[in-house]
Amino acid sequence: MNRKTDKLCLAVIGGGAAGLAASVRAAGKVQVTVYEKGERVGKKLLMTGNGRCNIFNRRMDINKFYSEDISVVQEVLQKISVSKIEEFFLGLGLLLRNDSEGRVYPLCNQASAVLDVLRYAAKDAGVIFNCGFNVIKISKKNSGFELISSDGRKEYADKVLIAAGGNAAPKTGSDGSGYKLAKMLGHTVTKTEPALTALKINSPIPSALRGIRCKANVILEKDGSIIAEQSGEIQFTEYGLSGIAVMQLSRYDIEKAAVRIDFAENFSMDDILKYLYRAAHTTREIQDITLGIVPRRVGQQIVKNAVGRSLSSPVSRLTDKEIIQIAKTIKGLKLPISGKLSWDNAQVTRGGVKLSEINPDTMESRICKGVYFAGEILDCDGECGGYNLAWAWDSAIIAADGVCGL
Repeated sequence: MNRKTDKLCLAVIGGGAAGLAASVRAAGKVQVTVYEKGERVGKKLLMTGNGRCNIFNRRMDINKFYSEDISVVQEVLQKISVSKIEEFFLGLGLLLRNDSEGRVYPLCNQASAVLDVLRYAAKDAGVIFNCGFNVIKISKKNSGFELISSDGRKEYADKVLIAAGGNAAPKTGSDGSGYKLAKMLGHTVTKTEPALTALKINSPIPSALRGIRCKANVILEKDGSIIAEQSGEIQFTEYGLSGIAVMQLSRYDIEKAAVRIDFAENFSMDDILKYLYRAAHTTREIQDITLGIVPRRVGQQIVKNAVGRSLSSPVSRLTDKEIIQIAKTIKGLKLPISGKLSWDNAQVTRGGVKLSEINPDTMESRICKGVYFAGEILDCDGECGGYNLAWAWDSAIIAADGVCGL
């Protein structure tokens, strides 16, 4: 950073959601330079919400967030209201729309619009974008900090905001390099794992049903105990299971665990048995006994898994025991988990820089004064629905205000 101003110089490391929001917020009060290792900023932001960008959720619930220091997360969230995030984006000229579940999107339904308003607002306010500058070392120098890039270039800043993201989606530049910088400055990084990703299943059933989507209740089980459960859409794939309900469960310990899928969560076992017994007195084939309950191909796999008969046999040949087993499978198809997809497929990182080492009033480091943190690099991740971006905006706004002494 070449000092051409008497203003305090802030180096923002990472040009993602948090880095851009903090830059816009701080610009004008301090001289801001964004150091982005990639060729352009906001690459990961373009991927959010399947390209639509679920900016935040109006129903901010602490139970939607996860951290070893959840009380710190709550302190941060309480400082920035939903209306303040909305005001921030409306001030940039971005019109918003809501859906029935409280999720907020840009009115134009394009993530690129969110990136554009942030980028242009930063540029108009005098923010300098230094792309292709991969910070590999930060060291304390006098009253400020020296930043060294992978190609040997050196820059100076009075204060530093690290918003380099986590490990998820490394092709966008979020490759965990920010953790190395945090550790250099004395910070603790908790164990990191892929979250909001798909699960690998040790069964031929998902591959046989690949491409099929349906609503279900998915229960994560381990050693006979229920770890967590989620209701929503699931998708069968060649390798296992995806869909929001499944991805929500990926943040938990899945070693030697299994998922149990209830395809009729709003109906009791007795309800399903009544339907199956009624269907058993028709001229259908066995493979069609579940018609009206689950998609046809799903039903065929359920029957195949539950009974050992030819699927084309008449339903009248089914015994009471077999009908009960089909009902049990509809209410709880158990599939063993063999793993989860890699960081390349994860939407967010579980774990990160320990929050007890951060002042929630300013997002300044308690370990190294003059260093601030925001976004996914911190030990906080949320469920699908706009919660992770809400954390990015909240922590970024607080960090920018902290840098500026507001």
